[in-house]
Amino acid sequence: MQAASNKYCGTLPAAIPGLEIYDVEGMVSRQFGAAKGIVSSRIASGRTPRVLIIHLGTNGPVSRAAFDALMAVAAPIPKVVFVTIKVPRDYVASSNRVIRDGVGRYPNAVLADWEAASRDHPEYFSNDELFHLNCNPGAKVYAALIAGSV
Repeated sequence: MQAASNKYCGTLPAAIPGLEIYDVEGMVSRQFGAAKGIVSSRIASGRTPRVLIIHLGTNGPVSRAAFDALMAVAAPIPKVVFVTIKVPRDYVASSNRVIRDGVGRYPNAVLADWEAASRDHPEYFSNDELFHLNCNPGAKVYAALIAGSV
């Protein structure tokens, strides 16, 4: 078991009692399309999670093709939670539309709408661009949103 990243201030495991976070796959500048290979590799090695949480798209646009490719390999996972994005980039609206539409097409996909939940709450963020979470209340609200989707 690996501890959750400090980015979430330890709030995600606390928000979901009994959740065993066996891996956190955080990396600077990761693109949405990278998720397919990571998930495919994990499943092939016998590490199929009960719940997969995907929060990607802040480093580039999310395409329908990439979403569908990820869901093709994630088919054996009972629940795939997709978190919408909130960053000051021109592709956010279209990427969130792809995520919202994609969730509606797959029975094992669930939406955690971070963009909507954080829209009018600058106090959730620690920087001027309003996308890096602070520990309180930002990370706590973020974790509660995801917990409600799991």
